[in-house]
Amino acid sequence: HSITCGGGTGIFLVVTSTYIIVIRGRRACLWGSLYLDDYDEEDRDLKRGKPLYLSEDRFNLLESQWLSHRFAHTKNTWVWHRDSL
Repeated sequence: HSITCGGGTGIFLVVTSTYIIVIRGRRACLWGSLYLDDYDEEDRDLKRGKPLYLSEDRFNLLESQWLSHRFAHTKNTWVWHRDSL
């Protein structure tokens, strides 16, 4: 889908951890979470069990990076994948 509709870039939500994975061609990076607790902290892998809320600031940042094609310039933790994510 990312190749056909997104020019090789796709944004995917990992439901079991609330993390966003960005895939650009054969590279991928863990972007972070859009959902934070009352103290603006992520709950990696949902282990703490605290209520999480959609962060408007993070959503707007992700949206602006998507619209401006700025993922390669903002994240430097890219890894190569072999279509096995």
